[in-house]
Amino acid sequence: MVKYIRCKDYTTLYSDDNWATYKVAKNESPEGKEETNKDISTEVKLRYMLGEDKAKIIIGELYKIRTDFQLQKKDGYGHAFEIFAISVLYNIDYDVVYDNYIIQGQEDGKIDAIYWSESQIEVYQIKLDFLDLNDLNVMKTNYVEFLKTGNISNSNTSSLLSFLNKHKRDIKFDKDVVYKTISTNNSDKNNIKPEEIFKKFFENIIISKENNIKLELSVPMYNGVARLNDKKNVYAYFVSAKEFIDNILNCSSIRKKENLYKLFYDNVRGYLGINKALEDTIEHDSSNFVKYNNGITITGEVQELTGTGGNFIVNNPVINNGQQTIQNLIDKYPDIDGVDLLIILKNENNEKVKAKISQYTNSQRLIKPIDLLSLDSSLRNLQKQLFHLTKKEKEENFFLELNTSGTKSYQKVVKKIYAKNNIISLTEFCKLYFSVEDYKLGNWKSNISTMLGELLNKAVEYSLEKSLLICKIISKYKNYLDSIEDKNVRNIVKTADLAFMFIMYKYNLNEEETHKIIDEINDRYYYNIPEADRKSKLIDLYKSNTIAQQIKEVIEDDKESLATVTVD
Repeated sequence: MVKYIRCKDYTTLYSDDNWATYKVAKNESPEGKEETNKDISTEVKLRYMLGEDKAKIIIGELYKIRTDFQLQKKDGYGHAFEIFAISVLYNIDYDVVYDNYIIQGQEDGKIDAIYWSESQIEVYQIKLDFLDLNDLNVMKTNYVEFLKTGNISNSNTSSLLSFLNKHKRDIKFDKDVVYKTISTNNSDKNNIKPEEIFKKFFENIIISKENNIKLELSVPMYNGVARLNDKKNVYAYFVSAKEFIDNILNCSSIRKKENLYKLFYDNVRGYLGINKALEDTIEHDSSNFVKYNNGITITGEVQELTGTGGNFIVNNPVINNGQQTIQNLIDKYPDIDGVDLLIILKNENNEKVKAKISQYTNSQRLIKPIDLLSLDSSLRNLQKQLFHLTKKEKEENFFLELNTSGTKSYQKVVKKIYAKNNIISLTEFCKLYFSVEDYKLGNWKSNISTMLGELLNKAVEYSLEKSLLICKIISKYKNYLDSIEDKNVRNIVKTADLAFMFIMYKYNLNEEETHKIIDEINDRYYYNIPEADRKSKLIDLYKSNTIAQQIKEVIEDDKESLATVTVD
């Protein structure tokens, strides 16, 4: 039997296999039975909106929220989406959203959530689908009446009134009020589409960003703080490790150790695993821990406070140095009594300066150039640009993987929403991106660390158009390599990887045509020369910068049979 689901854009989704698959009809209604299960309706619409892989992840998040907070199951994940949306927008945990910002109960006066910051109140009506604009007028009326009178006269507002009374201290009358909606509507400037929420969810997990974290740090009264002159650029203080870890876990954006990755994006060394010496010191020599340890370096917008429970607030913090220390302490928490830490706060938001801080605070260990290059703001911007080109089909999308983030947990999501060969490492990207310009294929093949090191001192503006083409060619090459069944042939093509991709880019050849050129190069410059003059291994042919000239010579000789080729 055919089932169908109507969408607001005059689109109908229908299926004859109980939604294992579905088809799309525009401006028509196929015969059948309309789907009445709201969960199924929401899930299919998400599959249509996001594609199968991303939808599966989002549905999993919504189901988890609904289960954890025991929400009603008859609204097609509507209430779960309210919590999800606020959590994503402000990068805070689901339980913090539920406990603080969501209007709990049925009589919400058309207000689903209220979020407050130091200067502003944001009042939300949230829908996974279309919003009735009359609801927007009702929510404004109810909120304004409470501000004026402390009461609400409209019916069905008891849950809202209880919420407003509970949070009077947070919802202050002197703050600006902005009324916002999340819905499929297009008209209002303060409306956010659900698609934007979903995109931001994935961006929060896998892409460099302003992390929207506000970390409150406590300084023991008996310790005090060292300041650099009066500039308030750098602060240093000592604190018990337990109090510091408590500060982190009390942060609404962290809350549990699985979220620590949010603080480590600029940590160039990443997580190095459990350090046995650190572990032994925590367990058996805790009083000397602070003497042996280099401390924790935190960079961000640092505010020094007085008269509050915390002595500092750090906005958009990143932990540049100390990830391994924190991971070892977390592993033993809460049994870390007697351990003290040196905390160094650096008041800095400039991306280039922050990158240098990460580089120099980790200089006690050799750091690979590719890790330092991953901090480059131009490359991070390129990563975002490629991310924002994302389409529903994962085979059409490319992820530029930078060697940071402190933890590799984000890779689980990346692997679900990008095709395997469309995940492009920064090393393979740089090799092709720059070799097609400087023709130093041999250097990029054999001296990659040196070549990447030279990039650290260059200001490069990456072309999105060129970068996208580079990613496509790398993906095509890897797919072609996977398709070769003969192991010996595959190894030969793998040996010529950079030259293979260089030919595809520079001469606009497809994979089969390029393979023909590689075979000709191998015959002419390796196999069909006297053995005494032959290089010791085939790979040596591709480790020489002369390979670019040899490619050109072969293509010039074969240009009549390769009509698509343009010789430089």
